[in-house]
Formats: sequence, structure tokens, C-alpha cells
Amino acid sequence: MITSGQRPVFTGPAETLDALCDPAFDPRKVVYLPLAAKSAVTVSNFIPAKILAQDFSPHHIKADMEGPQSTMLVVAQTFYHFVESAN
Repeated sequence: MITSGQRPVFTGPAETLDALCDPAFDPRKVVYLPLAAKSAVTVSNFIPAKILAQDFSPHHIKADMEGPQSTMLVVAQTFYHFVESAN
């Protein structure tokens, strides 16, 4: 799932979990990021934007979006680290 326009909020793990469990949480408006990401993100507000196209293939995601200014593009993706058994 790809969404765009969210306002970034930088918090620690416990605060993020609390916020995600809050009934008022709206993932279309807010994205929670680790504190370490703050220096790399220049967007600070919710900016309405539109996903025009998206394409998924193994190890590759492509998305075209349109917005009035720089905004967040959020890709919700699960990571599963597969460890092969030595048996």
C-alpha cells in the first residue's frame, strides 16, 4: 500500500506504539518515524497529494505522485527475515 501527504511525527518506539493504538490515529494524515530519521526529513506538515500510478515487482516499487509541494510518500511493507535452518 502506498499513500502520500502524511505529516511526519518523530517519536520513540513506546510512544509510536501508543499512538498507533489510539482510536484517533489516522494513517492518511500522520506517519510515525524514528527520532533518528528527523535530520533526513524536510517535510513538516500534512500536504494533500495524489498517487497517479504504482507498480510492484520483486525488489522494485515504482510510484508516480502529484502534489503542490514536497510531501511524504509512505510505503507500508512487511519485512520477514527468513533464516534457513542448518539441519
